[in-house]
Amino acid sequence: MRSHAAKAITSALVGTATALVWAAAPAQAGPAHEEGYPSGGDIIGCAAVGPIDCGIAQANARDAEEAANELVADGVFAGDSLHNGKADAFRHCFWNALMVHYIGLDQAKIVANRHEANPDLPQDEVNMDLHNNMVGRDIGLQQTHDLEAQDECKWSALDGRLITLK
Repeated sequence: MRSHAAKAITSALVGTATALVWAAAPAQAGPAHEEGYPSGGDIIGCAAVGPIDCGIAQANARDAEEAANELVADGVFAGDSLHNGKADAFRHCFWNALMVHYIGLDQAKIVANRHEANPDLPQDEVNMDLHNNMVGRDIGLQQTHDLEAQDECKWSALDGRLITLK
């Protein structure tokens, strides 16, 4: 993982650029939860937390996704678990733990809850994600180091503390 200072600087730049792009052309954003595109809730969440924290939250999401993919590649989670399975649950948990570390509990909750505010998503997926996000924020408060939070989210997925649909 990158250093805290490098993450903060990169995230601030990314957040500012993203906020400017979304403000200039929000209609160009793709379908909700499509790779590389924000949902309507993401855009509203970014407006609520500001461009710097928005950029940090996006960087945290990328770090959590990368960690989930690595755990799948290492055989810790099954490959089909990246959607509604253990790897997905881990990703949501770790994303929220990281956000607590970098933007604080209140900002993390705003970003995560608004990310799930999409009426097109199946309610069981929303409920799963909201639960796993909450567990991740709790872990972020308890485990103050990123790698400890990552490990705790991994074990939470493996031992069933995180909810999955598979």
